[in-house]
Amino acid sequence: MRKRAQRKSKPIIDESKHVSMKTRTTKEEKSHRFDFKKNWWIAVSLLGIFLLILFFNSYYNATTEISINPEGEGFDKFYLSGPDPYYNMRLVEQTHNTGRYPYYSESDPLLNYPLGRSGARAPLFNMMALGFSRVLTPFMNEIDAIGYSMQFIPALFGALLIFPVYFIGKEIFNRKAGLIGALFVALIPIHLGSGHGSAYSLFDHDSFNLLLFFMTFLFLIKSLKEKDPTKSLLYAILGGIPLAALSMTWVKSQYLYVIIAIYAFVQMFIDIFKNKIDFSVFRTTSVVLFTGYLVSLPVLIVGWGGYSADVNLFLCLGVAIFGLIYYIFGKSKDRKSVV
Repeated sequence: MRKRAQRKSKPIIDESKHVSMKTRTTKEEKSHRFDFKKNWWIAVSLLGIFLLILFFNSYYNATTEISINPEGEGFDKFYLSGPDPYYNMRLVEQTHNTGRYPYYSESDPLLNYPLGRSGARAPLFNMMALGFSRVLTPFMNEIDAIGYSMQFIPALFGALLIFPVYFIGKEIFNRKAGLIGALFVALIPIHLGSGHGSAYSLFDHDSFNLLLFFMTFLFLIKSLKEKDPTKSLLYAILGGIPLAALSMTWVKSQYLYVIIAIYAFVQMFIDIFKNKIDFSVFRTTSVVLFTGYLVSLPVLIVGWGGYSADVNLFLCLGVAIFGLIYYIFGKSKDRKSVV
């Protein structure tokens, strides 16, 4: 009789536990959801900050027509800011005329004249100008569409920066901190101006690089904070995509690889010193680095004229090898604690 009573009571206890856990997870899911009725002001604020940055970095140059040469024809019609933007225009013009991206793996006769030298400009940023011009072609001729696209996309990328800045602030602190951080972007003069900013007609990759930096950091942080291993892995892969895009844009992209690798080494060393092993650090940093490296590798091989090991590969391998030692050390600690 006692055994029967125990058997009957067990399902009831298990079911109540299951219901309570299900209720708890449902509450947690609801707390993480964005309630538009309560938080509509956040969406409106972000849109307002986005438009504010576009106003600051575009309005004067676009409305005064200071960036237009009234006597020019074709690509000569468009004024740009600085020497690098004009070299990017040369690459875009050659791509448009020939259908092939030039001077990436071969020498440009106009550089280091008369010997020539490769421009070493990876294609992603310049190809995005051609891609965005397709949106404008229904309203103007093809050359004008490409010219206005080259002038506008740096300002667009500079304004888009507020979104990863907001989500990083929200992830680390709260929504209000994210909004304040996003607003500060609109108030930084160097971000809005020419030189290394996002000014209209500054057809260079600086604002695009900054956007890719912050998107990589955003998904890196989300992956590290995520408790579910599957979601954490997906966030890490997403973090590797903008890292790969940076490798296909900027010749000095290894700086971001170095920053992530240094963080991984320091954090794992601190964890070992404190006897507090967290495998998500090893998993996240390794996946971000290897995803960025492998996704960009086909484009980089073309620029190199064949495969060769570089700093990025050594950083990926260094983090992976040190991470394996970190993992083995953590496993040995677990076994000792069990014994």
